[in-house]
Amino acid sequence: MKTRINTVSISVTNKCNFYCKHCSVDAGVELCNKLEFKEIIELLKNLKKFYVKKIELTGGEPLLRKDLIKIIKFAKKLNYKTKVLTNGSLLSKNKIISLKKAGLDEIAISLDGADFLKYKKLRPVSREIFFRVLRNIKHASSSGIFIKINTVLIRSNLNSLQKIINFCEKYKIKEMRICYFTKKGRGKNLNEVVDSKIWLKFLKKLKTHNINLYAGFSYANFH
Repeated sequence: MKTRINTVSISVTNKCNFYCKHCSVDAGVELCNKLEFKEIIELLKNLKKFYVKKIELTGGEPLLRKDLIKIIKFAKKLNYKTKVLTNGSLLSKNKIISLKKAGLDEIAISLDGADFLKYKKLRPVSREIFFRVLRNIKHASSSGIFIKINTVLIRSNLNSLQKIINFCEKYKIKEMRICYFTKKGRGKNLNEVVDSKIWLKFLKKLKTHNINLYAGFSYANFH
């Protein structure tokens, strides 16, 4: 039987322009040697042996890599579907156009609060950057690239989740992934875990119209 892997995530850098409190990989200042471009190319070639269909480029903040466009273009030559996971702050109209021309299929943008006070509970950035992220989500939603929103659910933003959903639906975003917060990496010191049963009960009350919701778990205690 042939080994088949649908999706592979490649962390192209640990460097990040944010210093999020919940970061499971402790991204920020680059802590280790990143994969060189030629190493990523060889990896993409070798992954064809496992019939991989989709490549996710993550970090850190992958948009900090100057050769990200080249990586995407090469992945598309090998017929991979491509996705970039980003905090959204470095997107712009021109950057989105460049990503689209390179063949990028999907952008996943993190949004953990519908207002600045909720957002900065996890991502301690300025008000200006928060509104820049919102603006970039709006630009991306009209680009033709498939846009997905990722939200880490914690005690502090639990009651603002419906507002995030409403925002997504307003700008015709079709998919949202709600992630269960686990205490890993820098997040091990953040006391914001929502009880698993409360988490699931809350999700059942959410109202949606034109958006697909997905729940993501790395670990949860349901006992």
